[in-house]
Amino acid sequence: MNNDSRIKNSARNAIVGLGGQGAIVLINFWSRGIFIKFLSVEYLGVNGLFSNVLTILSLAELGVGSAIIYSMYKPIAENDKRKIQALMNLYSRAYKIIGLVIAIVGILITPFIKYIIKDNGNIENIELIYLIFLLNTVVSYFFAYKRSIISADQRDYIVSGYKYTFNVVKIIIQILVLYIGKNFIAYLLVQVFCTVLENIFIAKRADKLYPFLKYKNKENLNVEEKRDIFRNIRALMIYKISSTMLDGTDNIIISAIIGVKSVGVLSNYTLIIGSISMVISQITGAITASIGNITSKETKEKQIEVFNIILFSTFILYGGSLVCLLSLINPFIFVFFGEQYILNKLTVIILVLNYYIYGMQNVVWTYRSTMGLFIYGKFRPVVSAIINIVVSIILAKYIGLLGVLMGTTITRIITNVWYDPIIIYKYGFKSSVKEYYVQYVKYVFQLLLTVITVGIIVAFIPDYSIVLFFIKSIISLILTIMIFFVIFRKKYEFKYLYNIINNILLKKKDIQFN
Repeated sequence: MNNDSRIKNSARNAIVGLGGQGAIVLINFWSRGIFIKFLSVEYLGVNGLFSNVLTILSLAELGVGSAIIYSMYKPIAENDKRKIQALMNLYSRAYKIIGLVIAIVGILITPFIKYIIKDNGNIENIELIYLIFLLNTVVSYFFAYKRSIISADQRDYIVSGYKYTFNVVKIIIQILVLYIGKNFIAYLLVQVFCTVLENIFIAKRADKLYPFLKYKNKENLNVEEKRDIFRNIRALMIYKISSTMLDGTDNIIISAIIGVKSVGVLSNYTLIIGSISMVISQITGAITASIGNITSKETKEKQIEVFNIILFSTFILYGGSLVCLLSLINPFIFVFFGEQYILNKLTVIILVLNYYIYGMQNVVWTYRSTMGLFIYGKFRPVVSAIINIVVSIILAKYIGLLGVLMGTTITRIITNVWYDPIIIYKYGFKSSVKEYYVQYVKYVFQLLLTVITVGIIVAFIPDYSIVLFFIKSIISLILTIMIFFVIFRKKYEFKYLYNIINNILLKKKDIQFN
C-alpha cells in the first residue's frame, strides 16, 4: 500500500493533474477551433446534448462507486487485503450489471432521440451518433472499476497520467480525422477506442501495484459489511438521481425548447469554464483520498481546521478565476472563435456565477463523501431537481437560454448553498455551522469588491486582437492576485498555504501535519 504522507500524495496528485489538465486545455481549444472549421455548430450542440443524455443514463450507477470507494479508505489504511479484495469483487460484479443495464436502456430509447432535438441542421445518422456515445459510456463500466483502488490509495496521479496521455492521443487522432475526412462518426469512434485502451492500461497497472487482485478467489463481505454499503447506496441513489436532474438536464431543455444550435454556442463557453474547473479540480481532487484518511484518523478540531484551509483554497481558485472570466471570456470567444459565437453579458454573468457556486460546493460534497454522510439530507436533492426543471422550463419559454441558466443558479442558491454545510457540521464535525456561513458571506463581499475593482480598470483596455487580449489577461490576473494578497495576507489559512507551497518548492519535510 501507499506509505507516503498525505501532503506528499496530495502534492504529487495535484502536480500531475495540473500538468496534464493544462495540456488538455490547450489542445482542446486547438481541437475546438478545427471542429468549428470543418463541422457546423449543430454538431457541437449534438455533442453536448448526447453527453447530457448519457449522464442521465449513468444514473444506473446510483452511487455504487462512491459507496465502495468510501468503504475502501479504512481497509487500505489498515492494509486489510481480504476486505479490499472482497470490495473489489463486489465492485466488479456491480459495474458489469450496471453497464449492461445502461446498454439495454440506452438502446430502448434510441427511437425517441430525435424528439429532443430541435433544428438539427440536417445532421445525418443521429441515431448512429447517439449509439456510439452510448458505446463509449458502456465500455467504461466493464473496464474502469480497478481505477477505484488506485484513487482510494491516494495515487490518483497514476490514473491522471494515463487519462491525460490517452486524451492527448485521442485529440490528435481526431484532428487528423477531421482534416482527412470531416467525418463525425469516425471522430467519435476514435474516442471509443482510446477509452477502451485507457481503461485496459489502468487495470494492468492496478494489478501490478496490488498483485493480490489478480488471484482468482471468491472473497466476499460479511452480512453486516454488505448492509452498511447498501444502506449508503440507497441514500446515494436518491442523491445521485436528483443531482443529475439538477446538473445534467440544461442541454436537453435548451435543445428541446430553444434549439440544438444554442447548445452548440453555449458549448464554447462550457468548454472554457469546464476546462478551468477541471484544472482547479485537479488540485482539490488530489486531496480527496487524503481527506478520507484525515476523517478516519484525526480529531474533529483538526478536521475543521483542514476544512477551512481547503475552503479558502477553493475560494482563491474559483473566486480568482471568476474575476478573470467575467473580464475575459467574451473577448476570448471573439478572438478565437468569432463574433457570431458571443453571448450577451447578463447570460455570461449567470453562467460564471453558477460555475463559482458549484465550485465552492465541491468542498462540502467532498467532505460529505469522505465522511460517509450519505444518509443525511438525502431528499434535499429531490427538491433541488424539481425546482430546477420546473423553473428552467418556465424561464426558457420566456427568456430563452438565459432562463435555463438562471433556473439552475436560482436552484443552487435556495437549496444547496445553505443546506449542505449543515450536514457535515452537524453530523461530521458535530459543531455549529454558523462559522461557515459567516465566512462564506465574507468571501462573497470580498469577491464582489475584487470583481468591481478589476472590471473598472480592465474596461479601458481594448481586446479586439490576440496581443491586446493577452495584455488584458495578464493585467486582470495581476490585479486579482494583488487585491487578494492585500485582503488575505494576515489570514491564518493564507499563511498556512504559503508555508505548504514554500516547503514543497524547497523540498522541505517539516510540513506542519501529514
